[in-house]
Amino acid sequence: MTANDRDSNNARDDLTTLLVYHGRSFLYALEGPAAAINKTNERIKLDTRHRASVKLST
Repeated sequence: MTANDRDSNNARDDLTTLLVYHGRSFLYALEGPAAAINKTNERIKLDTRHRASVKLST
């Protein structure tokens, strides 16, 4: 998935995001409808490029 794909998916799902990174550590915050957040979070957890995913709040 490219950044353009991600941005298109987020706009379609009415999600606002924040991506912060330092070296190889990333913080990705999602804001929007709960169903869209849950669907996106599940997709992220299935992506093998992501490890140690932690949900901070609901």
